[in-house]
Amino acid sequence: MSITRNTISNLVFSLSKSLSGLILIPLFVGQVGKESYGIVVLLLGIVGYAELFDLGLKPALVRNLTAEKLDQKSENEVFIAALAGSAFYFIVSIIFLVPAIFFFGARFGLPTQLVESPIIYLFVFFYLFINIVSPIFSALLISKNRFDLVNYRSSLFTILGISLTIFLVWVTDLSYYAWMIATLFSKIMELVVLVFLSKKYFPGLGIHLSLFSWKRLGSLITFGWKMLLSKWNKKIKFDSDPLVLSYFLGPASLAIYRPGSALVQSIRPIVSSMAGQLFVSASKAHRDENKKSLQFLLVSGSKFTVLAYLPIFFTFCFYGEWMINLWLGKAYQPQDIHLIYQVLVFWSLIDLFFYIEGSAYSILFGINQLDFMIKADLVVSIINIICSVILIKYFQMGILSVLIPGVIIEFFVRVGFFINTAKRIDLTYRDCIRQYFIPLITLFALLIGPVWLLSIQTFSLWIQIPIYLIALVILYPVLSWKLVLNDEERRLITGKFGRFIPFIA
Repeated sequence: MSITRNTISNLVFSLSKSLSGLILIPLFVGQVGKESYGIVVLLLGIVGYAELFDLGLKPALVRNLTAEKLDQKSENEVFIAALAGSAFYFIVSIIFLVPAIFFFGARFGLPTQLVESPIIYLFVFFYLFINIVSPIFSALLISKNRFDLVNYRSSLFTILGISLTIFLVWVTDLSYYAWMIATLFSKIMELVVLVFLSKKYFPGLGIHLSLFSWKRLGSLITFGWKMLLSKWNKKIKFDSDPLVLSYFLGPASLAIYRPGSALVQSIRPIVSSMAGQLFVSASKAHRDENKKSLQFLLVSGSKFTVLAYLPIFFTFCFYGEWMINLWLGKAYQPQDIHLIYQVLVFWSLIDLFFYIEGSAYSILFGINQLDFMIKADLVVSIINIICSVILIKYFQMGILSVLIPGVIIEFFVRVGFFINTAKRIDLTYRDCIRQYFIPLITLFALLIGPVWLLSIQTFSLWIQIPIYLIALVILYPVLSWKLVLNDEERRLITGKFGRFIPFIA
């Protein structure tokens, strides 16, 4: 019941965040221009590098509270240790970011007047503080398997922040300063609500400095450093893209790169809504030494993830340019629309490979065996960014330079991670191929030909797309049900949703 409840809440959060963000792009670009929007994207990218010092305290706190049996005093000690670690993370981040923005911000494309203004440093100070403290309180709710409360709260304040940004940009000439004001206001309100909810579920929790324990902090960091390396991987591999592009091509290039990547990223939480929260269930299964449950979480969680994504993948690849033109046609030129579409296709492929990995990360998190994945991913991340710089600097391949390496590398890496995870929970290679890869490959092969043939027809897209959607609604679920899902997975879906879905009732 909790997985279903949490998944639905994650869908609500993801949809609200995605739709709000997608609405913001054309309105913001139309009001203040591509250059100003590129500055917002660049600033978020720079501030995001504070995660390089993240000690992984949020996931470590969640695992500590779920995988161990703690009394109230022990829970308080772990909480205080997590807050203390967050304070250290905040101080180091500020010491790193303020000089970085002052000395190198203009080189990466931030306006000189912004770099020399105290406003940006005040924004960074409060933005970082809230972003570093909030996850600790979120971890308390997640440890109670209340992803739904975390998600609904985030949905509300995401919509509030974006709505306020649009309003301020419309009624003032503050440009990206309007975004800063709206963002800080919504995040402060969100933190207040989060503290209130945490107090409700942990009434005995309090900030008692006398309960601080170096041993507790060391225990959190022992697990958290793996999360730290994981975030380094992400920063090096993908979040460095805006910096590389702005350095070589200028901030305006981000106004082309961002919409294509934003479309894919906007549906990512929706697709991974179930697999992404399985780490709590995996931790409990590992605690109970239930290997069969771990195997089911890996195979079935990964299947559902890929099945959720394939229709979106086909839609983006074959009808993405039409969608982008409908969305951004008034704010961008036709050549820009086509380039945004290319970014969309490359990102769609990269994400497909990530979804093939499925719930492997959650399983390894639960059994505390993330070391190999994180170290291997770090090597891949470094190779990725080196290849991107070479392509953009020496081969003048433009915006796509930061995506081509990912498309080439990620397929082999993600399949390898899935198989490695399966091996760690005693699932054989034969089981992986028979239960997971063959059903999905069969479904993909049966669908891609007809979708491609439909997309190259000469009749109007307004006729093609309804035909495509009807086929997707009727054909895709039936093929998935018959070819991909096993008896146990069918029973699970029938038990949860049978009365709502006619063909499985």
